[in-house]
Amino acid sequence: MNMPKANQSSTLISLLIISLAWLIACSNPEATREENLLVATELKEIGDYDEALVTLENLRAQSPQDIEVLEQIGQVYLLKDDATMAALFFEQAHEQSPQDIDLLKQTIETLLTADEPAAHLLEKLVDLDSSALTSELWTKLAQHRMAEKQIQGSLQAYLKSVPEKVSETDSSTATALGRLFLLLDNPSQAEYWFINATNSENIDALDALFGLLEIKLSNSDWAQAEEVIAQLDERYPGAVDASDWAKARKQLQRWKEELATTKANLDKANKARADSLANVEKTPISAERSSAKDLSQANRSIKSDAIADFETMQKIANQPAIDDETTVEQRIAEQINVEFT
Repeated sequence: MNMPKANQSSTLISLLIISLAWLIACSNPEATREENLLVATELKEIGDYDEALVTLENLRAQSPQDIEVLEQIGQVYLLKDDATMAALFFEQAHEQSPQDIDLLKQTIETLLTADEPAAHLLEKLVDLDSSALTSELWTKLAQHRMAEKQIQGSLQAYLKSVPEKVSETDSSTATALGRLFLLLDNPSQAEYWFINATNSENIDALDALFGLLEIKLSNSDWAQAEEVIAQLDERYPGAVDASDWAKARKQLQRWKEELATTKANLDKANKARADSLANVEKTPISAERSSAKDLSQANRSIKSDAIADFETMQKIANQPAIDDETTVEQRIAEQINVEFT
């Protein structure tokens, strides 16, 4: 079978390079590593990665701690799309030169590409030169710290990853910041980042909306909680009912019913007062003193009822977001109802 001319040419060049290296070695046993590295580089440039590795491995056998050789082997493995092997040799090179920032970054990025742990080296890079971390590396470090429950450290790393134009923050980062601020009992900052994340069209917006719902319910901000649930129902139908916040819908309904009852009672009180005033205006002068007394009593009664209604509204506003079902009847029984005769 005839080989394609391109393959024949490439093979011939590789053989010539290897032969040259062999001749150099034979004629000069002390052939410099630079000459062998040059051979490996030329093999790499023509795409003969396997032969380049053979040459480099021979060099490594002679000098296992040669940083340049280890780096070159790592580069060849990257060209072969083998990030795992590349990371292995970059790590070995880094161990020989632990203060080399560029080599450390190369090692970290290759480990991340290979989906291998790199947190220990990220922490080291922060100590050596934090300015060398890109936004992506800060995010990776933040995710690691969060997994390790290092809340404050994770927050700091996430904030470092935020771009100068905050509105361009990745929705995943914004949601994570919201959660972290919530864990640190800073709901105002948490709300800011959750709102930022809800502008996204991806799934991060769902978590952000649940974060907002948690804040609103915790603050007994029923009206805005209802708005958040409406957004969830519109964008992610069924998500609320399938979540831990399913009871919130019933709570909101009870809140609306209680609010309507209290409003009706206040309207009734206002009407009673208006009727009393109207009766005074129609009362003859001879009965003015008696009517004034009646009006005073009515006003006192209405004032007392209004105070009771105000206290009722306060109780409604301050109710916890999620009630135990067994306490509902007790809470309703304690509600103040204003009656007029």
